[in-house]
Amino acid sequence: MGTRGVDLFAAATAVMTFVVLALYLVVVDSQGGGGAAWVVVALAAAGVATAYASSTSAPGRRAVLWTCAVLLLLLALVALLSIGLLILVAGLLCLVAAARTRDGVAAGPVA
Repeated sequence: MGTRGVDLFAAATAVMTFVVLALYLVVVDSQGGGGAAWVVVALAAAGVATAYASSTSAPGRRAVLWTCAVLLLLLALVALLSIGLLILVAGLLCLVAAARTRDGVAAGPVA
């Protein structure tokens, strides 16, 4: 049985990703629509995946966190002149969560 708990860095990444997604949708709507569907899908997938991986007992959480970190950092690069800075923060949080994870258990602040 694994340790039950929540990795606070991964949880913060999930929250930040959903905040960025909501902000993106508001900005796109205020500009008359026409946003990129792939951005919405990528942000939603990263948010759901990091929420899943915030449980320290989630199987495969390390791979999920590394994948999400790469995805978020690439999105930040593409969107750097608009919402990219916020995505960059989420990507860096996810990178920290992934780097601190050893054999499926977070090494540090867990709630």
